[in-house]
Amino acid sequence: MILSIIKSTVKNEKRFELLQTIQSVEPVIRDTDGCLGIDVCQGYQNENSFIFLTKWGDEEKLMNHLHSEHFRALFGAMKFLCKTVDVKFHEVIETKFRCVTAVA
Repeated sequence: MILSIIKSTVKNEKRFELLQTIQSVEPVIRDTDGCLGIDVCQGYQNENSFIFLTKWGDEEKLMNHLHSEHFRALFGAMKFLCKTVDVKFHEVIETKFRCVTAVA
């Protein structure tokens, strides 16, 4: 599995526009062949900080996504609307684990 992680910090006055863009492309990306899941997270202490995480079955499916119109629209909007954009890819072996929280 390949993880695509895009971290961004949106310009304060452009936050609504970025959220609109994400909302418009998210369903299309989710339905793309090879997409195993999408998570969009907003920062807890900084509401202008976002992480856009997508999971892909293999490199070919990811490359098809990176050359698609909907990815170009998302990435183009992020480059225009955000102060910072950082993209990373990680190949991982999926494992299952359970988180346990101890309460004192």
